[in-house]
Amino acid sequence: MLKIRSIAFLNFDCWQNFTLELDPSTNMIAGPNGSGKTSFIDGIRLAFNGELSSGRRLSDYILDRRKNTMVKLVVDNPREGRSRIFSAYRNLQTEQVSIGCVVIHRNGVSQKRYFILPGDAPLELVQQTISDEREWLKPGEYSPYLARAGVSRSLMQLLAIEQGETHKFCQKKPRELFQTILQAMGDHDILESYRRARSQYEEVSQDLRAATGDLNVEEHKLIELGAQRSQYREFESMGKRLQTLAEETRPRAELAGLALEAEKLAQSVNSFKGHLTDLRGRIEEKERDIRGWTERLARVNEEAGNLQAKAVDANRRLQALGEQLGGVRARREALEQLEAKVAGIPARDPAEIEREYREAGAAAATAMAACKLTEARLATYEAEVRQLEAGLPSYPDFVLQMRGELERAAISHSLLAELVEPVDDDWRVAVESALGGLRFMVLVDPRDSVKAREIGRRLKYRHYVSEYDPGPLPQATPGSLLEVVRFNDARVPGWVADDLDRIFRVKSVREGYQGLKKHQATITPDAYHQDRRGGRCIEAQDLFCGRRSLEIRLESARRNLAEARKALEEGRREYASADQRRRAADQAAAEQLRRLEWQRQAPELDRRREEEAALAGQVAGLEDERNALDGARTKANKESSRLETKIEDGQKDLVSLRTEFTGTEESYNDGLIRQADLEVQIRDRRAAHPALRDVTAEELRRCPRLETVDAELGAMKVDVENFQGCRDPGIELAYVAQEHARDDLRNHVERCRSEVERGQDELAACRRDYIRVINAVVERYRRNTQRLAEIAGFKVRMAPQGLLETDDALERVELEVEVSVDGGETFRPVSTSKLSGGQRVIASLILMMSLADSGSRTGLFILDEPFAHLSMERIDEVAEFIDAVDAQFILTTPVTENATVLNTARRIITMTIKRLDQPHADRPIVAQAMAPAAAAAEEQEAEREAAAAKGGDSHA
Repeated sequence: MLKIRSIAFLNFDCWQNFTLELDPSTNMIAGPNGSGKTSFIDGIRLAFNGELSSGRRLSDYILDRRKNTMVKLVVDNPREGRSRIFSAYRNLQTEQVSIGCVVIHRNGVSQKRYFILPGDAPLELVQQTISDEREWLKPGEYSPYLARAGVSRSLMQLLAIEQGETHKFCQKKPRELFQTILQAMGDHDILESYRRARSQYEEVSQDLRAATGDLNVEEHKLIELGAQRSQYREFESMGKRLQTLAEETRPRAELAGLALEAEKLAQSVNSFKGHLTDLRGRIEEKERDIRGWTERLARVNEEAGNLQAKAVDANRRLQALGEQLGGVRARREALEQLEAKVAGIPARDPAEIEREYREAGAAAATAMAACKLTEARLATYEAEVRQLEAGLPSYPDFVLQMRGELERAAISHSLLAELVEPVDDDWRVAVESALGGLRFMVLVDPRDSVKAREIGRRLKYRHYVSEYDPGPLPQATPGSLLEVVRFNDARVPGWVADDLDRIFRVKSVREGYQGLKKHQATITPDAYHQDRRGGRCIEAQDLFCGRRSLEIRLESARRNLAEARKALEEGRREYASADQRRRAADQAAAEQLRRLEWQRQAPELDRRREEEAALAGQVAGLEDERNALDGARTKANKESSRLETKIEDGQKDLVSLRTEFTGTEESYNDGLIRQADLEVQIRDRRAAHPALRDVTAEELRRCPRLETVDAELGAMKVDVENFQGCRDPGIELAYVAQEHARDDLRNHVERCRSEVERGQDELAACRRDYIRVINAVVERYRRNTQRLAEIAGFKVRMAPQGLLETDDALERVELEVEVSVDGGETFRPVSTSKLSGGQRVIASLILMMSLADSGSRTGLFILDEPFAHLSMERIDEVAEFIDAVDAQFILTTPVTENATVLNTARRIITMTIKRLDQPHADRPIVAQAMAPAAAAAEEQEAEREAAAAKGGDSHA
């Protein structure tokens, strides 16, 4: 088992040169902060090629750069089988060896040189070794020899645990604990192989995905080029078709059209000639009919004109009589309606009706004005009730404005009304009346006083702006107003309380008047105030002090609101009644006016009736005469219309016949001209196109029409001009090149797929080795924890969670550790808060020390302040566990009055802080404790001597 026998420092931190022997069991490094405890531990870490404490650098420990810095450890070299643990280095067989580090300084650069020498090597031998390039070891060469001697990677991690972290090891989360164990105890080559295989597999998988994506892109490009090639071929076919239509099909269609037109034209010319003869006869007959109809129309129109003149005269006379009759009839109907309206209306005095109308109008106006005032008061009461029900005092506007400005200026303040609470409702009015405007006094902190008063000056705030008074309030004099007041804040200015204490409560004016002889001032419950100047009523109209004032004002506001609603309802009823009387008087006046008008016009009604009857007889005679004239005139007009229609139709027919004759004659002449022209065109077409010379008439009949060919030719030209596809003939070569590129990339994808399959097989094999390492590490760690738990009287059980053969699952493996501290079967998670401080430290030590190998070479542990925050009995628990473990411990502790901490060690090394007047720190003070057996024997001997001495005294 490797243990440190001694440690030597040279030019290290605050020590110039000293050597210190260590106990093979437990060593305690004690001293205040800054005395070198961490430096002592970092010296051991440096000798083992470990990492220094966080925040420390090697340069921080160099005392003098002109000299070399050295840390030397003398350690055991026990046998393991036939050889010793350091025999791998030059076959060292001594019982002890010297190992350590020398830091040399050259040209401003520090270099670490490690050494392994037999026995307790003197300083001269160490200096000679590091000066020879072949004798000293580099860090990479030095660590493997330490690992073979038991200073493994896991032990180095334990030695690196820093101050105050010992008891926190059991608080690690299952995932974090598993990673720590795997990093410390795992086969790093296999772990690295797994990570490397996984990285390579992910890399080739990513390459395959990228190549597959590129292949898809190339395939898409090939599809696009194929579509463009198809478009070009379509465009080429359209061009050939266009050429055939223009050079072959259209000339033949033109010739066929001309031949067909010539044949049809010959037939048309013959038919036009016969039709012209027939049209001449029909035109002459139509002209004779029109002349006869015109003569008959002239005679009918003359007769109709005479009848029209007579009918116009009759209508004129009838219209005049009708207008006269309508006026008489309208007047008669108006008189009858007036007679019907005034029937049953009694006679009344107009003056009386006018008086009633004026009185009712005045009453309605008065009621309406009262309703408007009541509605305004109602709105005010409703707003006040809502504000009070919300718990908000309805302070005057100037108070609210002042408070708003103070809040915007971030000035904390209070109103005196908020701090004064009358405790007797009978005297509430008296208290608030006595305070008066002081209720709106603003109180602020002294530091804000000037700023608040500036705001008060700007707003012309007419009440005091004062400061909180931290002084005590005076005691109330019996019978004063102060006696019925409670202050919600003790910082109310004392002079306010003094003012209330000088006013005494009385029940009547007489009692107050008589009390002036012994009091300065008195006040009655209804706020009649008397002092040496006289008496006056100072009753406050509104209450603002305390929470109870809100309740009282709310009750009053609710009463006012109910009374206003009742008054509004009564006012609306009065207005409705007065308005109804006014309308009735207005209606009665209108009825009397109609009655007087009828009395004046009643004689005219009979005259109008007689006149209406006479006019009606004359109108009937004229209507009969007019009807007879209308009948004769209508008959003549019908005959005239019939003749006009026949003449008009005949003229239309004549125009049509003449037009038809002219058109037929023109068509006949045009046909003759067109026949000659067609013969010339046909001859020219055949001469211009040799291929058309031998075309027969039958072949021409089978040709398509020229319109059809031109339509197809025009559509084809438009299609060619507007063709949106590819017109580049080079697309054929581009398509072939893209095919080759696609094939090359497809071969590359196949090669990538093969690499992925090989990587997948390799990853599976590495994963199996990785899981095997995890299982072996967990099993070895479980045996180590059980061995140490038995020493502590604990039970430990553990199991890995989430150990599945998938890469993602392996990244999430956890190690659940449970512990039983009483030897029973009740297990709790090791991180539970149910453990005491000492149990938590022991559990952490078990988990931490189990990281070291379970053989005989794991006998060294450094525990930096393991007893921090432990009570005396908890320290004993941890000390018993440490003492029971067969290992060497180096503990640290700050200076403490708890001697129990010091009792845990066999050797106590006390550090002292370097004084400013000293170049180096003093040599640590070493105290060696007895072994437990020797201490027990000495204690028994002392007890026997004490008993003997007691017996001798009693005998004497």
